Amino acid sequence: MGRRWGKGMENNVLAAVISGILGGGVVSALLTQILQKKKTQADISRVEAETEHLQTQTLLLQKELKGVQSEVNITQEKINTLVKYTLAFYLLEHLSKLYHHDEVYRYDPNPRFERDLRLLRDLGYLELFHIRDLRAGDKLVDKINLTPLGKLLVELREQGEGCK
Repeated sequence: MGRRWGKGMENNVLAAVISGILGGGVVSALLTQILQKKKTQADISRVEAETEHLQTQTLLLQKELKGVQSEVNITQEKINTLVKYTLAFYLLEHLSKLYHHDEVYRYDPNPRFERDLRLLRDLGYLELFHIRDLRAGDKLVDKINLTPLGKLLVELREQGEGCK
């Protein structure tokens, strides 16, 4: 029939069979642990590589973000400059007096003064009011309020001029 095994070969096979029967759980556990260790090392290497890649991407995004922030700051400065100088000085003076609650700022019923107040209201710098409700000598800080836009304009203009 086939080959005859020598005494040593039979002992090895027999030892392997007995070991498998008696210590199958241990051998299996050892093999599982060895395979898990190799898998764990591969996982660690993969995670390290992914982490390094993410750090590189993060640095690139931070650099790009700084560039965008710089552009936004430049654009904001341009907008602020445009807003600051969209209004003539004599119109801004009306807003400034209201902003600083100038007690001597009084209503003067003349066409030019009324035109200035209407224009400031219509541009959205003053809250809604009616000229007909004003009387000569009225303290305007008690009768007319700035809108948030009116306040912002005064603040931007004074910030640019280093005023108050």
